[in-house]
Amino acid sequence: VHAKNILGDTPLHCAAYYGHTDAVKCLVEMGAAVLAKNNANLTPADRARNKGHLDLAAWLDRTASLSPPFTCSSHIESMSDADVSGALSVLGVSSGGQARLREMVQGIDAASWPEVLKIAMRRCVVDFLVGCGRSERDAARLADARLTPNTTIAQEAPGMWDRLIAEYCPRGPPVPARSPGTKVLVISPGFGIMAAPAQIRILERAYGAAVIRSNQHENPEAAGFDMSTGIRPLLKEIEEHKPAVILCASKGGLYMMKLWSLLKAGGHDHLKAIAYLMINVHPSLETLPTGVKVTLVQGAKEEIWPRPRGYTDTGHCEDGSLEALIRTGSPGLCHLYYTVDRNSGFGYRKGDTHVPSSLLEYDCLPRLVDALLTDLPAVSFQASSRVFLSPQRRHAEQRLGWHLDAVAARFQGDDLRVTVPPGSAEFLDVQAIFMAEPADGVNRFYFPDRGCEHVTISKIERVQNRDLKDAVDNTRGRVKVMKESMGANYEAGVHCRWLFHGAKCATALESIIENPVSGFAPQMGHRDGGIQLWGFGTYFALHASYSVNGHYCDGCRDEEDDCMIMLCLVDTGLSCVGEKHIRRLPLTSNKRVAYMSFTDSESNPEIFVTIGEQAYPAYIIHFS
Repeated sequence: VHAKNILGDTPLHCAAYYGHTDAVKCLVEMGAAVLAKNNANLTPADRARNKGHLDLAAWLDRTASLSPPFTCSSHIESMSDADVSGALSVLGVSSGGQARLREMVQGIDAASWPEVLKIAMRRCVVDFLVGCGRSERDAARLADARLTPNTTIAQEAPGMWDRLIAEYCPRGPPVPARSPGTKVLVISPGFGIMAAPAQIRILERAYGAAVIRSNQHENPEAAGFDMSTGIRPLLKEIEEHKPAVILCASKGGLYMMKLWSLLKAGGHDHLKAIAYLMINVHPSLETLPTGVKVTLVQGAKEEIWPRPRGYTDTGHCEDGSLEALIRTGSPGLCHLYYTVDRNSGFGYRKGDTHVPSSLLEYDCLPRLVDALLTDLPAVSFQASSRVFLSPQRRHAEQRLGWHLDAVAARFQGDDLRVTVPPGSAEFLDVQAIFMAEPADGVNRFYFPDRGCEHVTISKIERVQNRDLKDAVDNTRGRVKVMKESMGANYEAGVHCRWLFHGAKCATALESIIENPVSGFAPQMGHRDGGIQLWGFGTYFALHASYSVNGHYCDGCRDEEDDCMIMLCLVDTGLSCVGEKHIRRLPLTSNKRVAYMSFTDSESNPEIFVTIGEQAYPAYIIHFS
């Protein structure tokens, strides 16, 4: 009875317009809103009056005067617990009771409860899309396309939030096995459970019933709030559920900082066994606890509590910065997940705001939690993006090998460049890596709609430079030693990768394969006018499509006028997100171990930057 057509008319409007008195009275008995207004701001009585059905209009006016006016507050008061839960579910919230429902419909003026719920539903969808990184205007457009005037709650509500999460928060393949006994406790205040429900929803998608929303809803920033008593309900929940990880965001950080102060004071040793993730670094946080795992999440566009990341051009940390803060905790246990704001012209890596949208892409937030359940969170999180490559590419890389000894085992004769026989296993594996698309469900960040399907490979050459192979092998040895000093294993496919490099011209390519000092030297980028977006060094791409569609190979031609690109085996080691002013790789939080490369993103990296003899140009791919 509350459905509306394109003009905003309900069935009661239509019946009144045509003067069908019996239908009008039947609809009113069934609960139709007598004061509902259409798009022209007309009630059913107005519609009847305008068509000359004056008696019917008068009856509707009397009925309206005898009926108590509809108010959200009184309606919610009369709802059963099941009805309240159902309404909250429509709005994307799983709990909270009548108080939560009143908050979510506050300020909505409508003549009936279904209208109120539909308006609130649109508002929640807009908030969700904004939290996923959409602009207000774009979010409103998408919400209106989904919730048209003809759409009823019964039509759209079932499964709507699951569909939104699936569409706008793509998950990273494959889903890792997660222990059903692993509990994740979310401190509710500040986490955006109502304002930005996507964060809690992707956690629940990953961990299901293991995600516990704290019952402590008091705002720790409210006047008169006493943390000494306010922390007690949270401590009780920790004792009851024994979570492996505790998450907080924004003002909820005050609760987490209180837990850390209790841990430091002693008497709460059980808190040491818990890992902690803080979204939005609280401005009053100056040091991290020692002996526990902590991940901090912050973006370059943080507008509420801005704090500089803190790397100087020489890779040192500035006092008071995020990088300095992360180093106050225990080496190897603390991890800063930071997003830089940089537009390359081929893609805009957006720095996160106070509502970090990058956490919603490819299960980034659950992956950060997964990493906290390992011994070395930063190392484990970096490794988690490995599965974004397709199985076909990973298998091809595995067959080529991630060790230079495997590459050198294929050397034949003393020639520097040897043609790989077309159709051979080696040729097909190189071709598979060159043509590969990402894993199912993953889009390339750069050129997502353009791969290498339009390209024809004419020839593949193997580069047989034994001196260069030995030089890069020595670097690999240093990388392995540094990894082991951190307590981490050197992982093939993570700390060494098959990457692409497009040389400016054939002369530059020959210089690279013959003399690595002048070929892959970082200075070449500056001398030739190269743009150092992610730090000073030599740039490599994860996907061939970046170099091909970015026209980095256009000037590098062979005698047949085909383009040439190099497939390189690169020792990337542990990477950090680069910035254009950084000229030297910083030390990790371990302080004795340096990062080995820069990258454009920690969650889904597609660009790697190295300094030094870390890359072996194993193959030259000729294509047209």
